[in-house]
Amino acid sequence: SMVLLAFVDGDKDMVSRRILKKILFTISLVLKLHEEAIRKKSPFKLPRLDALLNYHVRFLAANPKKARNMFSLPDRTPNQSICLQQGEKWRTHWYYQQPMFTHNGVDFWSGDIVNFMNGSTPARFLVESFHTMDNSAVFVQGYMVYILEGGQFIGIEVESTSIKLETLLGVDSTPVDVALCYSVSPGKVFHLIPRHKSLLEEPHFLKRHVLDETGKPIDPKLFYKVRISPIILFTNDTFGNRSKQYNPYKSRSMKFAALSYKERSSIENIHFLSAIPKKKGASGMSLLPKIVEDFKRLENGLVMFSAKDNENVLVASPLLWIEADTPCHSELC
Repeated sequence: SMVLLAFVDGDKDMVSRRILKKILFTISLVLKLHEEAIRKKSPFKLPRLDALLNYHVRFLAANPKKARNMFSLPDRTPNQSICLQQGEKWRTHWYYQQPMFTHNGVDFWSGDIVNFMNGSTPARFLVESFHTMDNSAVFVQGYMVYILEGGQFIGIEVESTSIKLETLLGVDSTPVDVALCYSVSPGKVFHLIPRHKSLLEEPHFLKRHVLDETGKPIDPKLFYKVRISPIILFTNDTFGNRSKQYNPYKSRSMKFAALSYKERSSIENIHFLSAIPKKKGASGMSLLPKIVEDFKRLENGLVMFSAKDNENVLVASPLLWIEADTPCHSELC
């Protein structure tokens, strides 16, 4: 896989003779690695067609230079729109929301009821998600939690609010009886609204136990850290000559949405996925089901090593959008 990655993303060679030499050298090197694997009786696998996306995500997540910029939280700075993280889809769609964050060695998760630092308020807080403001300070989105009269019942504000992550002390491990919880608004108390109920009763779909080599949880309280890295898919016609009259191909590539516009436009950050000749009996659409399978796996999260965290984490990479011209969009739709 490393040989193929170096071949595809190695440089910007455009001379056909040089490209041919690279192809022949790559083939000979892969064959040597295959022979070596046979000699050592070790497994030898090439990237599958239905794993090209997570192939790129895995290698870049393990790259110390790339991993710093491929993960990002939604940014909710008021009256500002200078990056994709501030777009409505990234700010509001549940696939792009950060479900956990580590602060002072404590993992705070969506659905946790947490205490405030230094007992600054008798209230507690029901965590929903995490975001940034001004692309720097981390805030927690959620709901204020109050102990109602008598101390037996719990009231959760209907309106959500944002608080600074640094104001949180730790997770309140006291068991919560959902039957004794109510949603409240000024002057009103009523049964739990669906959002409060789901946060209290249903673990986040990305909250998964750290497993040992046998696939069993190491500790029932230990979960993988989560990183969100949305992807942009690009599809268009590519030609084998400058006149664009011969050797047409349908090509697809990807890039990470968290990068700045300048970084997304750089050829070193555009990652090749597939190309198929536009001939009778062949179609770029024939590869789409395999690419979709890979997207589904990435949306639901895959465990991989993160150089940013220096450990295995769960990476989710939902599709932000598809870039294409009108004919390509029409073909996809």
